[in-house]
Amino acid sequence: MPLDGKGTDVRSIWMKLSLALALLGVVPLALAAGFDCARASNTAERKICADPRLSASDSQMDQAFEQARAKAGPQADALVRDQRNWLRERNERMAQGKSDKAVYEIGEAIYQDRIEYLQHVLDAPPTDTPLLAAIVKYLANPSSAALLQRDEDMNRVLGGDGSVFKVATEQMFDPSKPQPFDVESLVKMAGQMTDPDGLNAVSMRLSLLDDLHFGALYFWEGTANCIDVMFFSWHGRTIKPVAAPGMFNQDCGMSGGPLIEFQGHAYAMQLGGRSVASTDIIVQRWEGGGWGSFNRMHVRWDYSTLPKYMHCALADCAELTAQVSKVLVRYLQDFDADALAGQVPADVRMQFEVERKLAVKGDVYELPWGNTPKRFYVGMDGFDNTSMFFPIHWQGEWLLGRVGHASMGWRTSDADWLLGVWRWDGHTFTPVLGMVAEAQRTKALLATWANPYAN
Repeated sequence: MPLDGKGTDVRSIWMKLSLALALLGVVPLALAAGFDCARASNTAERKICADPRLSASDSQMDQAFEQARAKAGPQADALVRDQRNWLRERNERMAQGKSDKAVYEIGEAIYQDRIEYLQHVLDAPPTDTPLLAAIVKYLANPSSAALLQRDEDMNRVLGGDGSVFKVATEQMFDPSKPQPFDVESLVKMAGQMTDPDGLNAVSMRLSLLDDLHFGALYFWEGTANCIDVMFFSWHGRTIKPVAAPGMFNQDCGMSGGPLIEFQGHAYAMQLGGRSVASTDIIVQRWEGGGWGSFNRMHVRWDYSTLPKYMHCALADCAELTAQVSKVLVRYLQDFDADALAGQVPADVRMQFEVERKLAVKGDVYELPWGNTPKRFYVGMDGFDNTSMFFPIHWQGEWLLGRVGHASMGWRTSDADWLLGVWRWDGHTFTPVLGMVAEAQRTKALLATWANPYAN
């Protein structure tokens, strides 16, 4: 059992952090909305109270929540849990506003989306969405939650393992490989999809529903995952182009193979607007002569944040680990950087501002020991541009801390959190501690059909 010099079990501290992070959001719902501004406890609430328009929106959201809870029935617990999760998401986004105008614009968008969501979240599914209704039923099964923990393929999580629908066969497009249709015709069609960046048929993927003689040829352009897709059917060996459904003109940031089969029909399916808290599921059915209606569902997920990795350069790390662990728990609840250090003397605050400015220009962008074993993208070990610096007092000295999402350039992982601590000696920043925590989905909470994200 690893002990420090005082007999403290470091693993015990780590386990307590895991529990604290997992229990984030289990606080009473007294601050759900319409709260007492005299008791505003974090940056987001203070900003809301400072703007009468946002205060009014908060009250409207409170009314919408209470109305939804009154008719939630057996889904009441899921609704309450989702509201707690959303409050943390609101706190994080509100804390990012740097001006009164930005705060209002961010806050108003957040509230209007949430109000519309609460107004429709318990609506019955439309009768023309049998696939989405089947997915909701599947997600309600407790056994489906197990896939969230061991499978990153969201199609499988939604029932694409055959429980609900069949995912098309996926393969890299190799013109030399025999296919049940005329490959040369497909190569000619693929030539129309090349772009100035040099993407060509070699980098394309082929998605096939062999039983339905239906397929798609596609690739994603750039890191924004803007999909370029061409659908086709075949009769004998003759290829026939099929117009793309309207859903592929909606946005970028989509992923997953574009074709699935449900109840003997081909469906175009895409997952967009994804985060650890939510997923948009967008589908259209091929009717034989054209695509059917555009249907969209928004799923909200429950999640908990757990520590995944820590490295410390000190011989005795237990005390600092315990202190930093409390900082992370507090930050992920309120996203209030000013409250992280507690009372800071004026001279220390001045020195902190000097170090913070140097750190922004210096070498504290990456997490100390950034080559940590972790799940997320290779190289995604830097702090995103919304991360916060804070001073932390430890054994008679003040250290520089930084906490935020993991990123790689402009690309940010909303599920992965980094926390680093450095010592400044007047010349360089020396890493002291680095920590990785990961938010993991645990189960589906709620789904809405008329959702605020369907622009």
